[in-house]
Amino acid sequence: MTMVLSAHQLKQEAQAATGLTDFGEAPLDCGLEKLCKSLNKEAKLTELGLRQAAGHIRGNLIQRLQVQHCYTRHPEIDAQLITQPIVVFGLPRSGTTALSQFLAQDRSLRSIRRWEEAQLTPPPESGTQQTDPRIEATRRAFAERDRAMPSLMAMLPVTAEDPSEHGGLLGFTFRSLSLSGVYRVPSYERWVESCEMRGAYDYLARLLKLLQWRCPPDRWNLKYPMDLYFLETLRSVFPDAILVWCHRDPACSIPSVASLLCAFRARVSESVDPTEVGRTEFEQKLEGVRRGMAFIDGHGDGAVLHVHSAELAQDPVATVRRLYGQIGRDFSTEFEQALAARQRARPKGKFGQHRYRAADFALNEVEIRSAFADYMDRFEIASEV
Repeated sequence: MTMVLSAHQLKQEAQAATGLTDFGEAPLDCGLEKLCKSLNKEAKLTELGLRQAAGHIRGNLIQRLQVQHCYTRHPEIDAQLITQPIVVFGLPRSGTTALSQFLAQDRSLRSIRRWEEAQLTPPPESGTQQTDPRIEATRRAFAERDRAMPSLMAMLPVTAEDPSEHGGLLGFTFRSLSLSGVYRVPSYERWVESCEMRGAYDYLARLLKLLQWRCPPDRWNLKYPMDLYFLETLRSVFPDAILVWCHRDPACSIPSVASLLCAFRARVSESVDPTEVGRTEFEQKLEGVRRGMAFIDGHGDGAVLHVHSAELAQDPVATVRRLYGQIGRDFSTEFEQALAARQRARPKGKFGQHRYRAADFALNEVEIRSAFADYMDRFEIASEV
């Protein structure tokens, strides 16, 4: 008998696993119901895919219960302040991951570390953050991932030690577009794109406070490409945030992300239609840049700083130094040396080349650039191919 994802049952299972009952007041049920419905009816999941999706959802629910339990015992956590976070966003595959990884070399910044994201509680502590057993557990999980998808590191060169993106933490409210990267959930995607996101970003702030409570600093290096959709809400929750938009030729970034999504979904779906993936990514990302440009129109050019993936790839140190000058932040010798060391240790292409073509997804470079012409002209984005 085919498994069916039930929001009610998954909540019960999470409660039984933890012995806890309180999920807190942040948004939960509406998004959870819509996600389960979309996964059941639209994702065309295999049995493996259904089990994986159930485990993913159950894990998020368990974390919600544990976070709420921690806050109930330590309400003083809420007094923590989030100060001038640097928030990196932009079209996926436009340099957001690379920039976030470079910024993580600045020891005065705090990143969401992947071992923390996997298990937020107990909250990390400064004295044990280098030896926390969750680190090794995350390394083992990444090794298992790489065995299952040996080509993934060429597509997405991230390791267990690299910073994560906060889309996963927004996913604890089931109001995040990060889940659609793995599963085909079109109706859920459309709902997230238009739903009220204030509660989700408020909850993100709650999680950041928890992470920095016993393990500062309180200046965050945050990254989530699809913040592009929700900049007004993000600004309302983090009014002093420094927003950094990464740019790349969309005729390259859109086929690249379509290729990545097809690889993810092929592991969990009965079938994947590359044409549908390409068209969906094209339309969704076009709407994203429209929203981003509308935000700048409303707040002025100074509301957002800009980094081009081409300059970042050519000279990361100079690019980050320029960005720090714009922010008014000290570009220390220690940070510069750390950037240079990382560049030597992880040169571009170290894990292989990610090869893709727009035609693989029934896309055309000329059509993409024509649709994104206002975006490319406004931010002086050069064609790559």
